[in-house]
Amino acid sequence: MSNVPLGTRVFRGSSLEEVLPRVRAELGPDAIVVCEREGYVGGIAGFFTRRLVEVEACLPPVSADLPPASAPLPAAPVPAQAVPAGDAVRAYAQVWSEEDTLVPGQVAVPVELVTSTASGAVADDERRAFTAVLERAVREAQAAERLPAASLTEPGPEPAPAAAAVAAPARPRVLARGELGGDDGDAGSIRRELVLAGLDPCDADALVRQALVHRRPFAGVETLRSAVRTLLARSLHARDGWEGRRRTIALAGSEGAATADVAAALCSGYARAGLAVAALGLDGVRGAVRLASGTEDANVALAVAQEESEVAQAVARLGHVDLLVAVLPAVIPGDHMQQQRLGAMTAALAVDDVQLVLPAGIDVARARAAHESLAAVSRVDAVLPTAVDLSPAIGGVVSLARTAGLALDWMALDGWVITVVPADADDLSRRILA
Repeated sequence: MSNVPLGTRVFRGSSLEEVLPRVRAELGPDAIVVCEREGYVGGIAGFFTRRLVEVEACLPPVSADLPPASAPLPAAPVPAQAVPAGDAVRAYAQVWSEEDTLVPGQVAVPVELVTSTASGAVADDERRAFTAVLERAVREAQAAERLPAASLTEPGPEPAPAAAAVAAPARPRVLARGELGGDDGDAGSIRRELVLAGLDPCDADALVRQALVHRRPFAGVETLRSAVRTLLARSLHARDGWEGRRRTIALAGSEGAATADVAAALCSGYARAGLAVAALGLDGVRGAVRLASGTEDANVALAVAQEESEVAQAVARLGHVDLLVAVLPAVIPGDHMQQQRLGAMTAALAVDDVQLVLPAGIDVARARAAHESLAAVSRVDAVLPTAVDLSPAIGGVVSLARTAGLALDWMALDGWVITVVPADADDLSRRILA
């Protein structure tokens, strides 16, 4: 029996549940799925791809040997009439013996079947009549053997209905999008939140991918959101104090970062801890005034220098202190004269640590420009964000710290007066991704 294949059609959609109704609608309920493939299309660098399911389906094959549906089926042959077994036995039981000669078409019966009840001789015409009936029965039996088996048997039970022709093939289970992040959202929404919080888009992609590949599969019931937040906190490097007695810290801030106020808060805090602290203003008269007003209630020595040549004399006037905090000229990207002055002032100081002071709400592009401008003339060890409590998007500073390898030692809060507190990586990560 040969099969005549029909044409195969391809259906595409985002899921098998979407494609199968179209297969049934266009090819009918008897359609057969020949092949099913699954993959992902679109996206950027392996992220935010779209799932694609492709199904090949066709109509069931048509048998070439079956008659058309309109042609009447041939009538089944009527079974031959059987000869009652009792009649045959009684006929044999009369006078047949082993010596009787059989003619072609006759059937021999063992002698044991001949009963002792036979009486008298049977007329030749009766024997011939019986022989004719028996031979006819044999011929009809032989003809019946050549008929199909279905025509000689009683109809059986109705066959069980066939299974649906279109069935989804067995496939390995794939995690749904919601399973990655539970109720906290999927990778795409978390990435968008990171970008809206100020992180660089490439940095946000790298952070989410790191959580998906290296933490989420091994974190048990931890959600993707929690995994991203943990990785963000762990990537921020905070230093707790320093070794040795004497320390010189230089603060270089962008315009509007309130660098002098941050320096005054640092000096006041360490003075309350019992250290001998001094402040050195190198950014002009206005900065010196704010530095003086912020430290007037603390035991902090103060000196001012306008030019590079005055730096060494100012440091000598301050005497021996445990901590010297210097306020450098403002960092202005693109201003080459200011950049040269900044480099000269920094070189005149034997600094142990240079902190780049930036408003917490600065965008990542401006934060990088300020860092590149300062790094061109001086070392940069850490970044210090200000007004963290007032900034809805602090990701620019955090992204700079991550990508440039800068420490986050302190952060400034803007209340009635500016206060400086140790940077808390967990707090910063929660401010970015709640």
